[in-house]
Amino acid sequence: MPPATSDRDESLRMLRDSASAFAARESPLARARALRGQTPDYERAFWAKLAAQGWTGLLAPESCGGSGLGLSEMAAVAGVLAAHAAPEPLVPAAVFSGRVLERCQGSVLAARLLGELAAGKLVAGVAWQNVKGDLDPAAATVRAKESDGNVRLNGEARFVRPGTGCDGYIVSARGAEALGLYWVDCGPERAAPGLEVTAEALADGTTSAWLRLKDVQLARDARLDAGAKSGTQAGPILARAIDEAL
Repeated sequence: MPPATSDRDESLRMLRDSASAFAARESPLARARALRGQTPDYERAFWAKLAAQGWTGLLAPESCGGSGLGLSEMAAVAGVLAAHAAPEPLVPAAVFSGRVLERCQGSVLAARLLGELAAGKLVAGVAWQNVKGDLDPAAATVRAKESDGNVRLNGEARFVRPGTGCDGYIVSARGAEALGLYWVDCGPERAAPGLEVTAEALADGTTSAWLRLKDVQLARDARLDAGAKSGTQAGPILARAIDEAL
């Protein structure tokens, strides 16, 4: 006799079937080919369709407008979209950025951004690697300096996914005492002065971003992890979110 199927297994099967039908209808390979080399290299209209299916908010808690489901559910959808070569940044934005935002507890800004991400209104990237691509979050070379109630960021971060087309970046920066996580807007009407974003082509036809920050001035509440004890939790927040995204 075949092994009994649990309710969870059946739910995952139904989710994969739904994603397969959606991707076959909405994301033929010709769409992915047409987007190769474009800036940005994905479609915001398709991102909105993913949100309408509830998939950009699969992991987000219900309090932020999400479904509060697990990594298995997200993997089921992400696997199907990958099989159809859909270039939308579901894992970098909805998983990596989303998990970082969710763990910045106590930040009103983080909760708002997570709600916008779950609703498909926001695409965010995490800028945590230095120009050499070191995989240790503690190796970040962007510096944060607080003065007169504001924060100034200086430095560079590379290999940021998604690259272009973001509404903002979660930037990992080292302050006087510890690593911190800061929200930097880059939307067309609210781009932070001093932020330069350069697209770098990758082997698979997609792009990553190289961020250069020169005296980017932020309000103090732009620090997302300020609610963590003594601000020392940015490293663990990043490390766990990286594991989950991988």
